[in-house]
Amino acid sequence: MIIENNNEALNYVGEFETFTKENKKIVSSNVKDSYIEFNFTGTGIKYYAHTNVWRGVATIYIDGEEIDNVDLYSQNETINVLVFETNNLNVGEHTIKIKVKGDKREVSKDCKVTFSYFEIVGATETTEDTRLDLTELKAIVDELKAIIAE
Repeated sequence: MIIENNNEALNYVGEFETFTKENKKIVSSNVKDSYIEFNFTGTGIKYYAHTNVWRGVATIYIDGEEIDNVDLYSQNETINVLVFETNNLNVGEHTIKIKVKGDKREVSKDCKVTFSYFEIVGATETTEDTRLDLTELKAIVDELKAIIAE
């Protein structure tokens, strides 16, 4: 399941701006401690970003625990790059947080962190329980028997 950067379930805290590259909207910030937070249900999540020479380091948290620091710097500009993934979470609800660390490698021109979209791993498209219980199933079978008998 893809979660685009304009999804209302995303919580943006701090200062962010949006720009467009190749008809793709990208969210960015170079303000230290600004972050994006998202709650999801699944066994993993993938974070896609825009990389180039103006990029810095993003700190990744899963369920409140710092997991990784991801350097988004690249000599080549690339859109929608998979920059982080985890696929070994327990089935259930989780939170990912992408925070602007305010740090960069020496050759980078800025410490900007970008966000294109998330891809949830092990997610179901619906949160409703669509299973029938035995009473409902029996009622349907009885209705079908009545229709056939007519």
